[in-house]
Amino acid sequence: MPQCSAHGLRKACARRLAEAGATAHEICAATGHKTLALIQRYTEAAGREGMADSAIGKLITRPNGERTLANLHKRFVKSNPKQGKANL
Repeated sequence: MPQCSAHGLRKACARRLAEAGATAHEICAATGHKTLALIQRYTEAAGREGMADSAIGKLITRPNGERTLANLHKRFVKSNPKQGKANL
């Protein structure tokens, strides 16, 4: 693989291990890193992606059973007492 550097392959391996749920210590053991500082970047980034997926999942399937992301305009429109109907 002439287009790949050793550094790039090591970084890719660390990132994929983090995305697979490996601990920082496991990644260090597999990639040969001596300190946890750089490895923590990979694990934090992978953790953020997982948390984002979880958050969106909660938004899509809410406990009240509503499954749509769109809100009805009636929820945000205040009634105009002079006209007796909602302002659209």
